[in-house]
Amino acid sequence: MGRENQFCAELFAKLHPWVDHDQGNRVMSDEGAGRETAIPDLELWLKGAQRPLRIEVKIARGPTNTVVLQKLQVFCWSVHGPYRPDLWIMARNTFEPRRFFLLTARQFQPLLWEARECLQAQQVQGGTDVMRGTKAINLGGVPITEAELWGRFWLHVAHKGYFSGGP
Repeated sequence: MGRENQFCAELFAKLHPWVDHDQGNRVMSDEGAGRETAIPDLELWLKGAQRPLRIEVKIARGPTNTVVLQKLQVFCWSVHGPYRPDLWIMARNTFEPRRFFLLTARQFQPLLWEARECLQAQQVQGGTDVMRGTKAINLGGVPITEAELWGRFWLHVAHKGYFSGGP
């Protein structure tokens, strides 16, 4: 299992007590080719929620904190697609010390639009192999600690009304 899948499984394990297991939750269900739309790594119904919380999980690499998205993800999520992530949670590639990024859909949207414009420009110029189906996005910024990650996560969840119960 790769680091991204390990991190996704770790996040799911930490959220497990708050998940409504009677709903149609998805965990890493977009791992195969042949899909017409991109689905976030986690689609979880929290207890009492009116809709699922969709989370895309990535590993950030290098000094510019670069994440790699599939071309399908860029094109599906740069518009208001049916499975657009609500949150993007990224872990730095180096796990000691653990550092993270948490971006809302609104915060990540400009990065998606920039990536989409870049891919479209490459296609117009006749590029048949548009980065082999992927696009690197530089997050920049300063990563946060795990405590800050969960504090911001639960603040977002409470603010958006995804959660109304305890474990």
